[in-house]
Amino acid sequence: MATLLKDYYDKLKQDDLSPSTVAKYRQILVSYSNWLSGSEPNTANAKEFIAHLRDRGYRPKSLLVYYHALRPFFEFIGERLKIKLLKPSPG
Repeated sequence: MATLLKDYYDKLKQDDLSPSTVAKYRQILVSYSNWLSGSEPNTANAKEFIAHLRDRGYRPKSLLVYYHALRPFFEFIGERLKIKLLKPSPG
């Protein structure tokens, strides 16, 4: 997965994203990669990862940030990640 992540990071650098967004996406993907413990990334375990975060008490707004970081990664590898999440409350 390390090569795949490196290729994706290179793509992120080419996109019109702020450096802080790239850093946040990177941090989330590292967290997801560590959680995988050597398994290959796929949409099923990405959904499990989000559920794991929810079970650990992550708030809807944080889960949405994780989802928005994971979704383009899966598009990059040719998969479609679709998860229904609670809408964060305003404020």
